[in-house]
Amino acid sequence: MAFFLQYRALQRHVKEELQRVTEVSDPLTARTARSPDEAHGLGDAALPKELGKGEPFTRIPGITLREDGNNELYYQVDWSGPDDQHNPKQFSTLHRIGATLLVCLVAFVATLASSIDSAVLTRASAEFGVSEVAESLATALFLVGFGFGALLLRYDLNDRIASKL
Repeated sequence: MAFFLQYRALQRHVKEELQRVTEVSDPLTARTARSPDEAHGLGDAALPKELGKGEPFTRIPGITLREDGNNELYYQVDWSGPDDQHNPKQFSTLHRIGATLLVCLVAFVATLASSIDSAVLTRASAEFGVSEVAESLATALFLVGFGFGALLLRYDLNDRIASKL
């Protein structure tokens, strides 16, 4: 859920920035803070020959159109600046502690859910008249579903999100 909320916030931010830079009539005033010299100094990647090729996306701060060693163009996305509110380095200490505790809580609940029936395994197998191996099948199926479900859901979400971009 946190991933989805972060995705929505970033999507909203990019749409606002794109709308802001396309409303400006003079493209030189809406260019990014990075100069061609700054972008060229990042290594062996060179600036593209046509600067207007990536418009209007390259007018958003933090997005530059670069050319790799194979002369293929790609967008290099970085933080819009040192005070970018979406940069995790700018999060408050309380926000960082909250995010850490949330991850710990998810790990605790997943571990608890996978082993909660182990305490009553012997009594449950006697109650239902099955062996302990058959009774532990519920835990095994839960763990298999937990693993494959997360794997399949992850790829499904990636495909859905990537298709909207």
